[in-house]
Amino acid sequence: MVLSLLLSNDFVFKEQFHNGFTDKLSDFAGLFVFSLFWIAFFPRHKRFICISTAVLFVFWKSAYSQFLLKDGIAYRSLESTERLITPIFVHCSSFRCLISTARFPPAFVLIHYQAPGSVVAYYQQVGRAGRALELANCVLLSGQEDTDVVDYFIETAFPTREEAEQVLNVLDEVEGGLSVPGLMERLNISSGRILKTIDLLSLESPAPIVKQGTKWILTPTGLSEEFWQRAQRLTELRRIERDQMQEYVSLTSGHMDFLIRALDGESNEERTSSLPLLPATVEAQLVREAIEFLRGTSLPFEPRKQWPSGGMPKYGLKGKIRAELLSERGRALCMWGDAGWGRLVQNGKYVDRHFSDELIKACADLIRKWNPQPAPAWVTCIPSLRHPKLVPDFARRLSSKLGLPFREAIVKTGARPEQKTMANSTQQARNVDGSLAVIDERLLAGPVLLVDDMVDSRWTLTVAAWLLRSRGTGEVWPLALAMTGNV
Repeated sequence: MVLSLLLSNDFVFKEQFHNGFTDKLSDFAGLFVFSLFWIAFFPRHKRFICISTAVLFVFWKSAYSQFLLKDGIAYRSLESTERLITPIFVHCSSFRCLISTARFPPAFVLIHYQAPGSVVAYYQQVGRAGRALELANCVLLSGQEDTDVVDYFIETAFPTREEAEQVLNVLDEVEGGLSVPGLMERLNISSGRILKTIDLLSLESPAPIVKQGTKWILTPTGLSEEFWQRAQRLTELRRIERDQMQEYVSLTSGHMDFLIRALDGESNEERTSSLPLLPATVEAQLVREAIEFLRGTSLPFEPRKQWPSGGMPKYGLKGKIRAELLSERGRALCMWGDAGWGRLVQNGKYVDRHFSDELIKACADLIRKWNPQPAPAWVTCIPSLRHPKLVPDFARRLSSKLGLPFREAIVKTGARPEQKTMANSTQQARNVDGSLAVIDERLLAGPVLLVDDMVDSRWTLTVAAWLLRSRGTGEVWPLALAMTGNV
């Protein structure tokens, strides 16, 4: 029961109700779990184990444990239900920097890259900076994208009426219910949104859906209007918290006083910092160096190794993709829209309708640094009916820069919706199913560089690589100008 409480708190409660209570609940639940674990092995030493656990806990939370950080002990924190984030120590010439997400030991200088969603969350984090230290300095780096990020999480915290109706309607149509993969096959909704919808609907009392085995089935109870009213109240509350945080960001002084008053505290004992204000501008040379650093990196992406649930009916494919028909590990020049090459890619695709020579040189440099082996002997690309010249023109110029022959060996068999309109992996795969073909007469022997402007679901590159390898080409090396966050 205690273990269930610990897991529920870390994976659910902290994300939905992040506050001091949920922070401490994990500590106390962890104490019990740790003690019970060792008692199971040494039942005769219950008293000793309980006392030792309490002493160790007090020591770990005290300032005396900080010397252990010199030995590289990392603090771990669960940022979300999806991934485990381990803070990273960066050892510099005169100080150590800890890169973390939410939990960290006392720090002399605390720098936030992007503002949290609420004053409560921010206060909890800056409070750690001063813990066990006489003086701590907090710096918040905030930009317009902060509001965009917070707004995204506010707007996606609950399913929309349309999403809930689609899930309920399809469950009503299918006798015996559907699993999550089954819902993904029938609905153009992302897997994350489907999971959020069924999780929240199943928590209602009485619930409109229940789980039986691996499938979700409809109950006679409908979804009440109270659910939407509650969602609206919580959404409005999050917007108020966002606005309060932005008010804090806009202050020119009195930041600590604002935080204390926002949390109904007394600001009489607030210490005034004697440190000078930090500059609000950055040297142009540093900006240039940062951009050059971003432009000197590339992003790897793995090939898909299995066809989607339900297979690819038009190609007659299902199950695991045979190893000899897989593409190799691919590379993307940048993240879509980033401060390195991302904006240049955006302008080339949607403004200029032509990718610049700078991107040609950047991709050629990337390939030389990447040095895929066996090296590509020729170049081909992913076709498009909407922009028939954009990617082929880029691939042709790149092949000339690399001194390799170019062939338009892959063609589109028919118009399909854009991949970005497909919300989940199964829908994206079905959108590609049967949409590509190879012209055998244009194929060349040997490994091939497969070029595209964007890599999103990876299904287009997966199918193209399968087609090429099935026709006897050598290794297929995918290269994309930009990667989205969905890869």
